[in-house]
Amino acid sequence: MDHFEALEKQAKNGDFNDHLGIQNSITEAWNKTKDYYVKTDASIAWVAALSLHPRFKFEYFDDNWKDTPRFISTARTKFKKLWTDQYRPEMGRVAQ
Repeated sequence: MDHFEALEKQAKNGDFNDHLGIQNSITEAWNKTKDYYVKTDASIAWVAALSLHPRFKFEYFDDNWKDTPRFISTARTKFKKLWTDQYRPEMGRVAQ
């Protein structure tokens, strides 16, 4: 992502004006990458997978999203709701 951001800044500065096709390709690639990052960040499945991973846990979000605390709060809320709505009721049935 950092690489795309740097290339996009160069493209906006006109560093690739001699190669208009490259400049357009960089802009299109940046836009598509940004779309997928937004979709991934919004996915509760992705949040749950990282949260439950023994290596990452929720610390992944605390470390990598520290510039956007609102996203961390939203992810925690969604993850808790997923657990409460989908999995906690199943745990009660197993214990009976």
